[in-house]
Amino acid sequence: MKTIYRSKARSSLSAFITQGGSNTVIVNSRMQVLLAQAPEETWARPLPEALQEIVDAGWGYRSGGSLLLAALCDSVVDAPPPGEQYFATEYHVNDIWVLGEDLDPTRDVYLRAIAGRALVFAWVALNEARQLPEFGTLAAVVGTGVADDFLLHGTTVRFFTRRGDYPSWFDDLESYELEAMALLDASDARRPLPPLMELRS
Repeated sequence: MKTIYRSKARSSLSAFITQGGSNTVIVNSRMQVLLAQAPEETWARPLPEALQEIVDAGWGYRSGGSLLLAALCDSVVDAPPPGEQYFATEYHVNDIWVLGEDLDPTRDVYLRAIAGRALVFAWVALNEARQLPEFGTLAAVVGTGVADDFLLHGTTVRFFTRRGDYPSWFDDLESYELEAMALLDASDARRPLPPLMELRS
């Protein structure tokens, strides 16, 4: 497997934790509540080994030009094939289930911790793609189930490149009534991500 563009995302995590300031990460009201109540240590925890390995493997391209996390596919190449189009493969392959077996299962404590873990992972992985030509269109969506079956529903992070209006189903995060949602893009990756994010619809 060939991978590309491994940045210093791990060392950049310290800036993510320590620097504050306003932010325009798009979140729905359910995510805003979780982040507002998250203790400081939520942001200081290192990523679990499985997530860090995904970050460390970097990004690559697969036939058809899809930009993929190299750890999630069998083979990638260093550049998209000329003349080929990007497809929805990104959205379906770059789909990461964020594990939380090590976290306190008490509902509120768990939801704050797992949402924070997913956001840190999304931010670090986005930063890993800084040198790619697609970086400006790369986005990540974080979804944390907040219904009674929150442990079963789980938390996922999906990465994809924006192409025109695709995908459009994240235009209204408030419509996701059973999930705490956040949408990050390249502009968010360029600056530290403070614990409390501004709600922007």
